Amino acid sequence: MNVECASEYRGVLPSLTDLYAGAKSDACAEVEIKFGTLSDRGFTSGVPQEFYNEQLVKLETFEGWHRVDDWTDTKDFYFPDHIRGTTYKDGTVEFERKQLVAERDIQCMQRPLDLRVSYKQEAPVPPPTAHPIWVRIKKRKSYHYNNFRFDFSYVWSGASEAAIAQEPQYEIEIECLDLHDERGCEYLALSMLMKAHDLLGREAPIEFL
Repeated sequence: MNVECASEYRGVLPSLTDLYAGAKSDACAEVEIKFGTLSDRGFTSGVPQEFYNEQLVKLETFEGWHRVDDWTDTKDFYFPDHIRGTTYKDGTVEFERKQLVAERDIQCMQRPLDLRVSYKQEAPVPPPTAHPIWVRIKKRKSYHYNNFRFDFSYVWSGASEAAIAQEPQYEIEIECLDLHDERGCEYLALSMLMKAHDLLGREAPIEFL
């Protein structure tokens, strides 16, 4: 993809291309973009319910998906040392260590939402002996298009199962599924940006923070 076709991304593209290049050589890498808000306290993941519902309708009416994964329920338990345990509906439990390697924040002017691109390492680990420090119950639907997956989730969380919030958070993420796409890291970075910008609305300029 020619960068000349998307001049509004030039300010953020070099840094995101570097992030993708680092992740490409990492067998445990995951790269995703999250929707949320930036403030003096940092980035908070999650979107308003109205925006979530609008985008969900938009995705539901699109007929070009390569695959759609129906709603699934999982329960995540977070432990010290970046360990997460995930329990699936069939009773299967998986444990992994998920560590942040790099991230980039993108401010979307004239819109109430911003973006965070993160590169994390994921690796399976044995079950921890410590007690969980946070719990998240998640209901997710995923839409696959080429090299990307759009994840829409309802999330209930708390310091324990007994303290789970009654009202859900609404989360939207887009994950790159193949970091070794032959079209290169710049293509992947630009493609992810454009997909996120499509959901935000093209009238929203973006700038790198």
